[in-house]
Amino acid sequence: MIHTSGMQEHLKILVVDDDEIDRMVVRRALRAAGINADITEAEDARTGLEILQEVAFDCAFLDYQLPGGDGLRVLSEARRAGVHTPIVMMTGHDDAELAVAMMKAGATDYVPKGAVSADRLERSIRTALRLHQAETQARNAQAALQESEARFRVLHETSPDGFMILRSVRDPDGAIEDFEWVYVNPSAARMVKRSIPDLVGKRLLVEHPGNKAEGAFDAYVEVVESGEPWLTEIHYTHDGLDLWLRITAVKLGDGFAVGFSDIARRKLAEEEREKAISARGRFYANMSHELRTPINAVLGYNDLLLAGVYGPLAEKQLKGIERSQRAAQHLLELVNDVLDLSKLEAGKMELVIEPVNILALVDDLFTTIRPLAEERGSELVLHAEDCPDNITTDPRRARQILLNLLSNAIKFGEGKPVEVRCVGGSNGGVKIEVVDQGIGIPQDDLPRIFEEFVQLEEADQRGTGLGLPISRRLAKLLGGTLEAESLPGVGSTFCLSLPAAHPTG
Repeated sequence: MIHTSGMQEHLKILVVDDDEIDRMVVRRALRAAGINADITEAEDARTGLEILQEVAFDCAFLDYQLPGGDGLRVLSEARRAGVHTPIVMMTGHDDAELAVAMMKAGATDYVPKGAVSADRLERSIRTALRLHQAETQARNAQAALQESEARFRVLHETSPDGFMILRSVRDPDGAIEDFEWVYVNPSAARMVKRSIPDLVGKRLLVEHPGNKAEGAFDAYVEVVESGEPWLTEIHYTHDGLDLWLRITAVKLGDGFAVGFSDIARRKLAEEEREKAISARGRFYANMSHELRTPINAVLGYNDLLLAGVYGPLAEKQLKGIERSQRAAQHLLELVNDVLDLSKLEAGKMELVIEPVNILALVDDLFTTIRPLAEERGSELVLHAEDCPDNITTDPRRARQILLNLLSNAIKFGEGKPVEVRCVGGSNGGVKIEVVDQGIGIPQDDLPRIFEEFVQLEEADQRGTGLGLPISRRLAKLLGGTLEAESLPGVGSTFCLSLPAAHPTG
């Protein structure tokens, strides 16, 4: 950085003059002014120009009359060569027209040789350095601006996304009545099926009046007036266009910049997905209904056979019917799980939100699940600490989640105690942990247990592979979460967190 106050810095100064006495006068004046300088000298125009082009100086003193060409020519050629060194012209003639010519050629100051003094040279150098500093800052700013503009054009003119800049067109009262295109990148022009010259300088509502009907124009006005950005997705079907666009508009001066992406493929994929889910849901619902009828018939007749309605059964017959009953019950569970999964994916799972006493719900579950626990030799233990009396949720779905977690804990708990820990959650919610001390789950497999139809190879007890995925989706539907922690050989902990009140309850 060049400093101009006090002139205490060490300067590099060039003196180009063929007269030894004149050069000595300059040196003495600089010393008298207290200017600390390294002085380089040249005696002719060619040498002076070469030195100026090769070495950076803080200031140069250039005589007007030189061997090999006058100083004005040296000055002009130096400026054309891109030399920005401040140059003070020295002349033996105090000629106003000559002084004007020097300044036009790029001199920062001129000094008549008869007026050379310590004060005069200090003022000239000070003026030259200040002007040079200002010019340098201006050149740097211009270079930065040009670089920024170049980056802007490379970024937007090669981008697959559309980008436009528009400025406000206001009526005599200052209200925005339209917008005018200032910049349009090639992608934007292609999207709207126009050329860039067809749009730049034209008005938005004149060329694309559909922006008014679509509500985009009013949104753009709001962006300019409020300064708040606008983000949306619209299906634009005006002005001969049919576009699905994701739009982001931000205020820019007295106007706005808008970027938009073509999301037609994504929307088409979403529509196809919705159709597929809907078709699968209808298939699942129809098949579930068709399958339940014969399955229930099998279960019913098995019950009658096991109850001895058709007479006593031999031991082999009894075992066969019991196996048939278990298989039919498993098949019914699978049908019900598939139907639940299809409803969740289609967003058609209905909830009945009401106050629920969590401890009473868990106690009721213990009654339901206790025969299975006794069969496997597992003790059911409930711990309650700061558990809220009631939360607002769907009791049927909360019960479905916890029943699945308890069943799994008993099945894989190796006959050890199964604990349910009920504690207060954040903001009045509840956390219910189901803890077993069974075989555990390897860390690599832990994320997979919430995927549909996944059954781990290590598990001896096979299920439908849908219980945990459905439970997690139900937890999310209830506004909560379902997470799992596990260590092989130590056991597993499943934590259901539910809010104090369902978001729509």
